Amino acid sequence: MENNFFISQLSIIKGERSQKEFAKWIGIPVTTINGYFTGFRCAGIEFLEKLANKGININWFLTGNGPVFVNYPENAIYSPEEQVFLYTLETEEEGVTNKEEAIKAFRQLRDFQNNTNASKHEYSIGLKLLKVTYGKKHQKPQVDSNAPL
Repeated sequence: MENNFFISQLSIIKGERSQKEFAKWIGIPVTTINGYFTGFRCAGIEFLEKLANKGININWFLTGNGPVFVNYPENAIYSPEEQVFLYTLETEEEGVTNKEEAIKAFRQLRDFQNNTNASKHEYSIGLKLLKVTYGKKHQKPQVDSNAPL
């Protein structure tokens, strides 16, 4: 696998996490992750196994083909970055309130970042707002006004 492709795939999976957070999520030392991102280290079978244990589709990781996540093949119609965003909503935010609206808003945020001088920090704030808006974890429970008291 070409090193630039490997780093690109890692970056997609890492998403908005810091390298320290990403290393903790994967279960490897941060120095190892730093080595992968700088090209000073090569990943072995143990690393691929850790990715697989997190639900990453190894075929996608190695070739770019197929869905990013094994358990979410229906999301393969979206870009890898969009799949990671949806996966975050599903796993960290207890689900997605409206998938199509969430993807539309994600694309608008990504376009805004690409077409302006928005900083990475501003983009990160935008992603957090999208999580609050479209993640079920942050939604108020609906009260049935017809329910008996």
